[in-house]
Amino acid sequence: MTISFPRMEFSPRARALGVSVLTACALVACQPKHIEVGEEPELDYPTCTSLDQDGSAPSGTLTVGALQGTEGMIERGLVERYEIRKMSCGFRFRSAQRWGGGHTEVEMIYDPNWKPLRAWRRMSAPGPRNTERLDVRRYELRTPEPRIRKVTTDGVLGFEHLRGKFPQVFVAPSRASIVVWVRKARLEAGQKERVPALDFREPLEKMRDVTLKREADRYQPEFGRNVRVYTLYGREAYFFDEENNLLGDLAGVRQLFDGKSDPFFQSQDPLLPP
Repeated sequence: MTISFPRMEFSPRARALGVSVLTACALVACQPKHIEVGEEPELDYPTCTSLDQDGSAPSGTLTVGALQGTEGMIERGLVERYEIRKMSCGFRFRSAQRWGGGHTEVEMIYDPNWKPLRAWRRMSAPGPRNTERLDVRRYELRTPEPRIRKVTTDGVLGFEHLRGKFPQVFVAPSRASIVVWVRKARLEAGQKERVPALDFREPLEKMRDVTLKREADRYQPEFGRNVRVYTLYGREAYFFDEENNLLGDLAGVRQLFDGKSDPFFQSQDPLLPP
């Protein structure tokens, strides 16, 4: 038995509309976010000196902290150390995160109004025969379009532009990096802020709208007090005290008090090109 279907005919107007939709998709929504380009002139690293909050002394440290993963977390042995430092040209966030499977180092530079200017990320993963595979990326936001300079785990040097909404915040592979956004936003309970973000927590970074929300304060027995609760993406919950110091997160990260101060970036400095 042969089954035939009626042939569908479209009017010229419908065909034209279909072509218009496909063209719009190609030009706007469907264009790739990562545009490969050739090497471009480097912008200098922001020239900054450290300052105290009142600008009177050269120490400049606003926040220093450490976090550790509790038993049962996927990242076994996770330890993260971080600092937020006031500089003459703005602020600098640095963190070093290590666990059994590798380590990640992050630096983010902001202007005096906490506008993101530049970020650097170095991720490692175990390689063959006890070697490590490195992925180093620099994100430049002092340009008309965000730029990426990268060296992949295969050792390939590349350059890209990112298309889309210009990011207003960084979302970094560091639990503590959320402290910057929380202190900048100054949300009251129930308020939220949704802005374009450069999320570079995964190997392939993304440009997307991200929501930070301050939920209702709640009592946490392990801290013995009420804590502030912030959510990222509507699902990742972080606990803060009344001065917006990070206490931990719902995944199991908690503050670490071991008196140690590991140096940042032992193997490569953000000032150096990848």
